[in-house]
Amino acid sequence: MIITLDPENTIFLNGKLEDDKSADVVSWMLTSYYEQKEELAAVKDIAKKSKKAAKKRGEEVEESPVLPLKRPMITLVLNSPGGNYDELVAIYDMMQLLDADIRTIVMGSAMSAGALLGISGTCGQRFITPTSRLMFHAVSMGIEGKAQDIKIDYKESERLNKQIAELIKNHSQITDEEVERFCD
Repeated sequence: MIITLDPENTIFLNGKLEDDKSADVVSWMLTSYYEQKEELAAVKDIAKKSKKAAKKRGEEVEESPVLPLKRPMITLVLNSPGGNYDELVAIYDMMQLLDADIRTIVMGSAMSAGALLGISGTCGQRFITPTSRLMFHAVSMGIEGKAQDIKIDYKESERLNKQIAELIKNHSQITDEEVERFCD
């Protein structure tokens, strides 16, 4: 996976989610988030001091907030054929944990894990270009080993399929039947 960082709080994920690259993405998201929080706090502090100074001078000051409440904005631009489940959930979980607007833009294709990241952004901030495509499918695993190992892996794949179906449903507001049809 090729990760390109943009100074305007945008990260470009191009390629397969693998090789522990999620740690780089998560680290960048946290850094961007905290930098933006500091900037927003500084701007609010300046506005508060300005308001206080205006009151001291006897000027009339509006009681409404000077600045609209704002949250950090992080943009993920995706072109990914999917990838490793663990890489997916590391990025997905960080997206859900941050008190930030997460804009997702699909350019090219977002398949499997990439598709889930694409639909997991903040409602109203999820975009797909007209010529791009999303593709969902059931979890695939290379299963081998003793019969007991295969049973364990099979049960785990069933659990992951249910978990992913629930995430798709939560972010897309479609029915269980539609999710099953999309993933089959």
